[in-house]
Amino acid sequence: MNKYLKFGTPVNPFLCYVDPAAAPAAVPAVPAVPAVPAVPAVPAVPATPPAAEPPATLAAVAAEGLEPTEAPLAPEINPETPPVVEGEEPPAAELTIPETADAYDFTLPDDTGLKDEKGDPFQFASDDPLVAKARALAVEHKMPQETLTAMMGVYVEAMKDAISTENASRTEASDTRRADALAELAYKDAAGKDISGEDRISKTLSGISELFGADDVATARDAMAGPKQVLFFEKIIKLANEGNIGKGGTSSADNLDGLSGEQKLHAIRSRSK
Repeated sequence: MNKYLKFGTPVNPFLCYVDPAAAPAAVPAVPAVPAVPAVPAVPAVPATPPAAEPPATLAAVAAEGLEPTEAPLAPEINPETPPVVEGEEPPAAELTIPETADAYDFTLPDDTGLKDEKGDPFQFASDDPLVAKARALAVEHKMPQETLTAMMGVYVEAMKDAISTENASRTEASDTRRADALAELAYKDAAGKDISGEDRISKTLSGISELFGADDVATARDAMAGPKQVLFFEKIIKLANEGNIGKGGTSSADNLDGLSGEQKLHAIRSRSK
């Protein structure tokens, strides 16, 4: 210990004396701490882009008074309609099953193209036996109204096809009969000239017009159902040209003025007997 030091006396460095023998041994050097390897730099995390705003709906655009953009708008979803999962069939519409036979509706649209005999759009008659049978079957099998309506559409199309086929058949038969009649009426005149059936009918109608007037030509034309009727009118014209019948005859019985076409034909037939 420093013999010059006294307890409580301030230390004067110039008065300090340290006994070398009492000096403590040198403190061993602390080994150097190994260098810590540098920590690699952490890559910067990219900034998260701001969340895109949901696309506006037509209702939102209208409410904000904005003009629709070219970007597609999100479809508006009816909360009452269940969403359709991709790959699944959409839910079927609810069908209507009438409770009674009379509740079934057999009314057809006006645009089916099927006409009745008056030319009006075809409709099923309420007393049609076919309708009564259809009502009974519909009730028995609890048929939805939508199914019955679809079946009526199929029936109408079948009727249209049948009528078209029948009309085509009748037209073909009528054309065949007309061709046969015209061929039968064709002949050669005194000069050897060929007179076709059409020319013979035209000449006969001209004679009717001169004999009875132009108003009766249509009646005569409708009466010419075949070659026999054409020959009948030719006989009338021949008799008139010979002076046996015609306008202003010698007696009131021979005068055909003022008579209708049907009355004139009846008078001529009566006198020809």
